Amino acid sequence: MKAVGVWQVEKDRVARLEPASLSLERELEEWIERNPSLLESGLEIVGRQIRVEGGMIDLLALDLQGRWVVIEIKKGNLHRDAVAQALDYASCIEKLGFEKLWGKVSDYLKSVGPENNKSEETLRDRVQREGTDKKDREVVVYVVGTGQDPSLERILGFVDKSQRVVHAVLFSVFESDSSHRLLVRELTSNPPPGSGARQKNLSLAGVIKIAHDNGLGEAFESLVAAAERHGLYPRPFKRSIMFAPANNRTRCLFVAWVKPPADYVMKLYVVPDAFQEFYALRKELVVKELGNAGYRQLPVSEVPEFVRSLDRLMSSVEQRSASGS
Repeated sequence: MKAVGVWQVEKDRVARLEPASLSLERELEEWIERNPSLLESGLEIVGRQIRVEGGMIDLLALDLQGRWVVIEIKKGNLHRDAVAQALDYASCIEKLGFEKLWGKVSDYLKSVGPENNKSEETLRDRVQREGTDKKDREVVVYVVGTGQDPSLERILGFVDKSQRVVHAVLFSVFESDSSHRLLVRELTSNPPPGSGARQKNLSLAGVIKIAHDNGLGEAFESLVAAAERHGLYPRPFKRSIMFAPANNRTRCLFVAWVKPPADYVMKLYVVPDAFQEFYALRKELVVKELGNAGYRQLPVSEVPEFVRSLDRLMSSVEQRSASGS
């Protein structure tokens, strides 16, 4: 990781924070399990210390697009071996039959207990939907550490040619006098933001056609039109369109799925924190306009109001920018 300086400012006192000394690998695993948005909005952890043929996977998740996510955590610098190891785990997940895959997820749910707020029945339906057909199963890799070796950049460049999605995430921890800890993250994306190489020839028009086939075409077209009005990037996936900031196309503002969970209903996922981060909007304003973070099922008849709310939010950003304030 690049040298990072962190200062705590309180009234007229400025104090530099020192890097914390801790067993970061284990703590990171626990922190990411509790709050997977440390890596990506919308991740749902479905396994920890999952044994597969290639070894032990630290964490296993599903992302918003229905892809499986292998998370490999190292306590120090990330080397090319970490990527190779994680890719081996990914290949194991790709090849597992559904019953074995679900068995591993089910064991995890039993181990964390009912307080984890996951519905086993709902999650089984999702795992079955995303994991039954091994030919269509997609696996994303995250390697997580506290720094990187020069070999990491070379191997990520090589992997980029193999149609694999690999993200390297670097964390530093700083501790204040009051024993509060600050976590600093640096993300290296593969593919880089804006690359369409991983979409496997998916086009926006092709995904919209699928939405039309499912009775959601007009609703999707209105969302895409709103995105174009305000400079958002509609990124197509096999089952959804993710709307992202134009200057960081790997970050999610909201997602809409092309398959309706019921007749004349659109499934959405909204990330108010991302609007706050990229557009300096107050979170409570985003929540008021677009609703709370998370999944929802929106009747198609209510999509125009969602679009109007998005227009109001983004128009306020544009007006602020035009006024220079």
